[in-house]
Amino acid sequence: MVAGISGRNSWMGKFKFPLWMASLWVLLIVLSGPSAYAQRKVTILHTNDLHSSLMEEDIPTGPYGTVGGFSRIAGIIHEQSTGSNNPVFTMDAGDFLMGSLFQVLESRTGFQLHLMKEMGYDVVALGNHEFDFGIDSLVNYAERANALGSPVLLNSNIGNKICLHEGYSGLLKQEIIKPYHIIEKDGIRIGVFSLVGREAFRTAPNAHILSRSGSIKTARKIVKKLKKEEDADLVICLSHGGVYHDDKGNYRNKEDIRLAKKVRGIDAIISGHTHSLLEEPILVDGTPIIQVQDKGQFVGKLSLDLDNKDFLEYELIPVSRECAPDLAIASKIEEQYDLVKEFVQNEAKIAYDSSYFETEFMLSRDDQKPEEANIGGFIADAMHYYVNKYDSIGTHITLIAQGFIREEIQPGMQSLEGIFEVTSLGTGYDQLPGYPLSRFYFTAEELKRMLEFVFIAGTRDPSYYCFFSGIRIDINPDGGLLNKISAVYLADENNAYHPLDCSKDNRELYAFTTDKILVEFFTEVRKMSYGLIRLNPKHANGEIVKNIQAALIDIDPYTPGIQEAKIWKSVLEYGCSFTDVNENGIPDLPDTYRRTDSDDYLLPGNLVKNL
Repeated sequence: MVAGISGRNSWMGKFKFPLWMASLWVLLIVLSGPSAYAQRKVTILHTNDLHSSLMEEDIPTGPYGTVGGFSRIAGIIHEQSTGSNNPVFTMDAGDFLMGSLFQVLESRTGFQLHLMKEMGYDVVALGNHEFDFGIDSLVNYAERANALGSPVLLNSNIGNKICLHEGYSGLLKQEIIKPYHIIEKDGIRIGVFSLVGREAFRTAPNAHILSRSGSIKTARKIVKKLKKEEDADLVICLSHGGVYHDDKGNYRNKEDIRLAKKVRGIDAIISGHTHSLLEEPILVDGTPIIQVQDKGQFVGKLSLDLDNKDFLEYELIPVSRECAPDLAIASKIEEQYDLVKEFVQNEAKIAYDSSYFETEFMLSRDDQKPEEANIGGFIADAMHYYVNKYDSIGTHITLIAQGFIREEIQPGMQSLEGIFEVTSLGTGYDQLPGYPLSRFYFTAEELKRMLEFVFIAGTRDPSYYCFFSGIRIDINPDGGLLNKISAVYLADENNAYHPLDCSKDNRELYAFTTDKILVEFFTEVRKMSYGLIRLNPKHANGEIVKNIQAALIDIDPYTPGIQEAKIWKSVLEYGCSFTDVNENGIPDLPDTYRRTDSDDYLLPGNLVKNL
């Protein structure tokens, strides 16, 4: 760098050199080439949590005006790569799948991963949502994409010790998924590895058949290998662990901060999972941590000094309409879009281009204060309506957690795409998109214990905040641990609430409906509460649920097989159930769900709190 040259000039000033010797010294510098004395830089472009957002859309992000879209991201990668004097490396930190209807064909085609290769990505990390369709599906799309041409898929700490899935084990043996990778450009070797964090792995139940090694232990081992055996000039970690701060600037999820503190030798951590927009890197003992929100709204650009192992500058590039799209990529996306529409209409039997309902107001979500948002209550009510209308057994209570609500509902007409993206996670046993709804039964005493746990979990992590329909509770904030709920009320068929006897003497069973993943979550409550809470999900006859598939709701028992109830379908059906107020042929959401600032206003789906 310039400082090195000025240091030499200072050293020369102490001595008297003949003119010819000074000229020879300068000539030697020139002949030795710039690499010896000039600053060597590399540029890293990065994204995270793309969530299959292939097509651009208007995303309200304040002054940035981002629209996203893979064609514009490809344009940015091309512009930065061709216009740079430094080698450019492009990476993604995981959750590239799961978030739009494009995901429904991925296991059959491997389209998105192959497209990311053509866009210019060098390496892509696995996140928790890459497992949402199940491990068999992951194996399918990884193999298909690999055959077409794919970025290097990375994961360093899942299935690396004990792998009980033959297909996933095959991906590791064939190095379709690698624990680390060396990217070499212009003689510069960058070692890249990736991790799935503890919290992220917990939300990937389909991956639990695979072992997970601790992030810090794994990182130390791989960094040592990359430095000493692979002779890497720089080491980059793609960590799907995350960093998240609240509105007061306090870090709530700090897995990647802990990683930077505990592991020496990582030159930069490209973070994912928490959808945080870090406008400036978080520096932890000199290691920059960077993350660019989600859905391809931004591309991050990090410049690193190869010699001093230090970051030089950072730029956040909004993926806005000012970014020229790559037309070849845009054309391929349009072709795939037509295939997706055809699949949905033929397999799911739902019209793709219709407007199903409309709203004059936003149904909002809030990652920091979910209790102040209004979309959770709407979805919980939609599930309650859907199951009780289309299933002969029905349900007393429905529940959805904040973390499963992926998008807001903007004012205006609501299309199938927009409705699906609100609760787009997962797939069912029918291989159709969306987690299926399951019904199981609790005693009133078990319900109260579960609600105590849910209340605590929601205060510690907003993604676990739960919205209910069919039930209300009174909370005493001065109550002790697991003793804050003073009363539980259950709704009747007229939506009037009555006190529920939560004593051990009440042996009646109450139907409880939620999605497949939360059913599995509740079976883990005993472990998570260190034995303080025991829940036994039951069938209607009182038998313990041993196979979650047996608890699935069959929305059409007259058709062979199980016709799975889906959360996104419940939103569609509930929206269509309302009155067409403005007489344009499209149902309108009622003001019941309109957000107000009144102190005594209770949003539907939120729990009554006696403060």
